[in-house]
Parts: sequence; C-alpha cells; structure tokens
Amino acid sequence: MNRLALVSSAALLVLGAVPVCARQGVARPEPIVQPGTPNPVKAKYPPVFDEATDARKQIAAAMTAAAKDNRRVLIVWGQNASTWCQGFYATTQQDAAVRKELSYEYFVVWVDTGDKGKNLDVAAVYRADVLEGGLPYLTVIDSAGSVIANQATGPFELKPGAKHSHDPEKLLAFLKQHVCTPLSAEEVLKRARDMAKASDRRLFLHFGAPWCGWCKRLEAWLDRPEVSSRFGKDFVSVKIDIDRMTGGKDVFARFNKSSARSGIPWFALVDASTGDATASSDGPSGNIGFPATDDEIAHFVTIVKAAARKMSDSDIEALKQSLVDERKR
Repeated sequence: MNRLALVSSAALLVLGAVPVCARQGVARPEPIVQPGTPNPVKAKYPPVFDEATDARKQIAAAMTAAAKDNRRVLIVWGQNASTWCQGFYATTQQDAAVRKELSYEYFVVWVDTGDKGKNLDVAAVYRADVLEGGLPYLTVIDSAGSVIANQATGPFELKPGAKHSHDPEKLLAFLKQHVCTPLSAEEVLKRARDMAKASDRRLFLHFGAPWCGWCKRLEAWLDRPEVSSRFGKDFVSVKIDIDRMTGGKDVFARFNKSSARSGIPWFALVDASTGDATASSDGPSGNIGFPATDDEIAHFVTIVKAAARKMSDSDIEALKQSLVDERKR
C-alpha cells in the first residue's frame, strides 16, 4: 500500500479539500513507498489509470451506464507507478470470481491520483480518504453518485510470496456486499409494455448477458442518437438480462421456445396490447443476433419495416445504412 507524507492544514486548504479531509494529521498528495516494501507483482499489464482523461467525466459516464444497467460504480483511486496498484489490478484480472463479479455488477473507473495529489478534489466529493488510506483506495457509488462505501485496500493485502498481492476472497466479499438488488424481469417487461401501450408503440424486446460481446454491440447501436431518434418512433427498447435479472431465463423461454439452444442476443418485436411476439431475430438461417451480414441486415430491415407505422422509408434506410457502416468499426 502506498502511503502519503503529511502536510499542514493550511496547505490542505489551498487544495480546497472538503471538511472531511481538513483535519490535523491528514496526509499530503506526494506518495512514498514504505521503506522495505517489496514489489508485490511484476508489471504484466499496460497502465490502467488514464493520466489524461478528466476523472469527473469518467465517473459521470460510468454513472450513466450504471443507471441503465442497474449496477454500481467502483472507483479505484491509484497511480500507474504504484506496485500495489499494479498488484491490485492483476488480482482483478487473474481471479475468476472477482473478475466475473466486477464484469456483472460494476462499472469500474480507474482514477489517476498522479504523484502530486491529482484528483484529490474529486476524491473529496466522495469522501474518499485516499491520503490516509493509501493506494489503491476503493469507493463504491450508486448511479446517482451517492456514496455506498469507502474502503482502504490495506486489509486485503497478502504477505510477499503469495499468489496475489490482495486477498481475492476478501475483495470478493466486499464487492458482493454492495451490489444492487436484482431487478425482476417480469416487472421490467411490464413497465416497458405499459410505456409502449401509452405511446402507441411496440416493444423491441432483446435478451442479453454481461459476458455477451454481440449483446453489448446491439445495446450500443440502439443507444446512438441517430438510431434511437428514428427507432424510438415505433419501438420501446427493453433489455432482459438472462443472468442478472430474477426470472430472466423464464421470460426468455416464454418468448423463445428454443431458448435452451439459442444464442444471444435474441430479440422479438412484441405487440404491447396483447403481449405477443409478431416477429423475431430468427431468420431463414437461424438467429441473426446483432445484424452484421447482408442476410442478417436484410431480415432485420424486413421485420422492422413490416411493423413500422411512424418511421418513414428514409428512417428505415438510415437504420440499414447505420448497420452497414457498423461493420467497418
């Protein structure tokens, strides 16, 4: 754990820290490694703390994503030069259980504290006592920015020679303690259906999971302003996470009789009044998933055009072109 040298309260006031940090004995931002501290891990990974990006923007983007996906945001305060930070990152990548928990339940933001107290003003907003706690330091916030937990990683450290620099079991227990309550797939579907009925639209019901790369591409495409502004004229998009939502697999099986053998993403166009699917991603050659090939895009355009009542031909053509352009990304 990297410790930080002490400064006077007057110097701290120059930094503009909030009262939680403005007390006698608080540490200064210049980090020094404790004498005799061994290197817990060799640097096997590229720098993870972005030294150029605005930390506030990083956190804001993660909060937006967390609100959409019912997750928490984990802020890791640290610096690339710290071997303990390198070791912590290695633990998050090498331990399968920790890696899965983070990918399923959190959006992780690696905030650079530099070697001169960089982003201490941001840390103060979240009452993260990185000066006293050392690096790396953890802050869990919700999608609105409210602090759920602050945690020094010193208690997670292992002795030199251990497989990891930090205890995966203790870290996993901390992460599990602060996850969001799982959403009910049935309730998510009902809310979306009510919204669609009230606005005379259909549902674009798609099923995915955190591990699914093509699912993420579909979600990212649907979120693009040039797509959502057109597609949203006729459809309310709603995602059912088959792994994280309670009853997600049951809802999937109800709409897709071959769900046990079907890949994801899988989607259906659903009549909001009846709750019945009128078309799906099952094309002539099977599930198209995220439409990428010419045949897949053609199937997508065909079923969307048949269901559309408010989109113009130019809207649908623009969606088609967007999918074609997506292949170049």
